[in-house]
Amino acid sequence: MKKPYLLIITATLCLLLTGGMSVAKDSHVEKIEACKQAVKMNPDYADAHANLGVAYQASFMYEEAIESYKQAIRIDPDFAAAYFNLGLAYDNLGKYKKAIKSYKQAIRIDPNFAAAYFNLGLAHIFLNDRGSALVHYKILQSLDSELANKLYHYMYE
Repeated sequence: MKKPYLLIITATLCLLLTGGMSVAKDSHVEKIEACKQAVKMNPDYADAHANLGVAYQASFMYEEAIESYKQAIRIDPDFAAAYFNLGLAYDNLGKYKKAIKSYKQAIRIDPNFAAAYFNLGLAHIFLNDRGSALVHYKILQSLDSELANKLYHYMYE
């Protein structure tokens, strides 16, 4: 039987290591290993897979991050943040059409996900589709005017 307190401690360590309060500075290997431990302890915990994806992404291991996010989504198909992070990984690989699909899924789940609208607009800009970016800019204006202004800047830079 798995010890729930150990899972909580391992998952918390993984979160700390992948977040801004890194316990082990600049040690991406330690971050990844802590997150792998969390996944191993509870393979059906979507957040553990998503956090492993974040650790991989911080290490520029985008393909591995993509697989971790996909696993999180298989476990929890309504995990908007996992779709968003999947989009970020695709963006980093220059796979903008796949990124767009991921951001749209995040928005379908959470229609007020301002960062997803912003990144969706950016992906359209990278594909030279300012018309679509403008549509997302208009929606973003009502959600987060600061992000909307940044998107507008990129559209007409």
